[in-house]
Amino acid sequence: MLQRIGIYEILERIGGGAFGTVYRARDTVLDRIVAVKVINQPVTDDPELLESLQREPRFAARLTHPNVVTDHDFQVEGGTAYIVMGFLPNSLDKHIRPEQPIPYRRASEIAIEVSRDLAHAHTQGVIHRAIKPGNILLASGWGGSVRLSWWDRSTIL
Repeated sequence: MLQRIGIYEILERIGGGAFGTVYRARDTVLDRIVAVKVINQPVTDDPELLESLQREPRFAARLTHPNVVTDHDFQVEGGTAYIVMGFLPNSLDKHIRPEQPIPYRRASEIAIEVSRDLAHAHTQGVIHRAIKPGNILLASGWGGSVRLSWWDRSTIL
């Protein structure tokens, strides 16, 4: 397992997919827990990917909204790109079970909060292309506020 990247001490792997692997990490300068998404593909081999990854943080910075996960940093180290964002321990996919549907009221609350985030993003010219339970994060457990992670794939209009 990756031990460290930049100023971030890797604590554990918490998820991943085709685009990247997400770790819970400690920012050794500010002494805070963050999420670090390490992009799976080396950016030195793909200048278009690097340009896209560099562009996205600038647009994500526009998305200051209560339902958006805060981005802290974007770096490339040794050809490996990584994104640092606020750490929220719960994603919606961890709470979905076929035998126990989400209560109607809670499902409605989640949908409303995600919709507010998306509406704000659309006014800034950004479209999320990966709305899925793993990108819907719960700020403080099952009943907490909902935040949307933007670092899976988004399109800037």
